[in-house]
Amino acid sequence: MIKLCNNILCILFLLSVEERVANASERFGAEMKKEHTTADVILEKKDSHSHHATSHQAKRVLIYKHSECDECEDVKRDLKHHNIECQDIDLTWNRKQKMILQRKAGKDDSSYVFIGNEYIGNHDALKHLMHSGKLLRMLQGDE
Repeated sequence: MIKLCNNILCILFLLSVEERVANASERFGAEMKKEHTTADVILEKKDSHSHHATSHQAKRVLIYKHSECDECEDVKRDLKHHNIECQDIDLTWNRKQKMILQRKAGKDDSSYVFIGNEYIGNHDALKHLMHSGKLLRMLQGDE
């Protein structure tokens, strides 16, 4: 009889733990959805305020990076050399934003580059676009 009671108590305990995990998972999913929506709104606001950029630039280049990304600094210098304005956002201490960007990009990377609201890849992808001449066309809205 005692063994049966212990088994029932174990089952009840496991069910309550399972329910708590399910509730926590739902809350986490809701929080991530809210954070993703917030990040999209921030990106849209930043893109809509990009009119102060140089005259050939209709869209903004936005680089989400870690503070120690030397390649990102090289790309920023190249952009500046070509009179292309960009903004960078440090992800070093912002894990929530990094998780949102990882989900949006579908991968974990050292940097996330957006032109307007469009994710284009990492700093290497931006450098490739710049050297191929495609970046200016994208910034002007031709592509």
